[in-house]
Amino acid sequence: TRGRSVFMRIVSRVEVDSPFVTAFLAICLSVKLLPAGMVTTYFGLWPLPLSSGVSLPLTAFRLFSHILGHVSWQHFGGNAVNLLLVGPSCERDFGVVTLAKTVASVALASSVAHLLLAPANSILLGSSGVVFAFILLSTLSEAKTGKIPLTFILQLLVWCTDHLTCMA
Repeated sequence: TRGRSVFMRIVSRVEVDSPFVTAFLAICLSVKLLPAGMVTTYFGLWPLPLSSGVSLPLTAFRLFSHILGHVSWQHFGGNAVNLLLVGPSCERDFGVVTLAKTVASVALASSVAHLLLAPANSILLGSSGVVFAFILLSTLSEAKTGKIPLTFILQLLVWCTDHLTCMA
């Protein structure tokens, strides 16, 4: 039919310009569609000593998987919009391998910080740290060789100050 033909022409013109970011968000969406209790059980990371009483393999999984779960649809949506804004340019400028290393590094570093510093009743879920890392990367992609953009430093200061004051 005519409607199907128009739809197929539109679909044939769509290009996946950022496969890594698209796949990452698809996984995050899949996790968000799970029942909330399952997300917090299998993806949420609790600080010590709560994590120490859980099986080691599951805790090790959570060190990285927490970035895939989100507390609410607003939380997921905010991270998704920001990743879609800065992710494709980062993927183009730095490549999939660098982004994968960045995501894994952010997941592990935020897990360690949460395990050691967070209040006992808090749970770590979401990809906000990944979003921030991509924002910093996108700032650096415009940098001249040997120069550090002032906006990079300001973003880093604002984000660190905000997160440190939230923990106090």
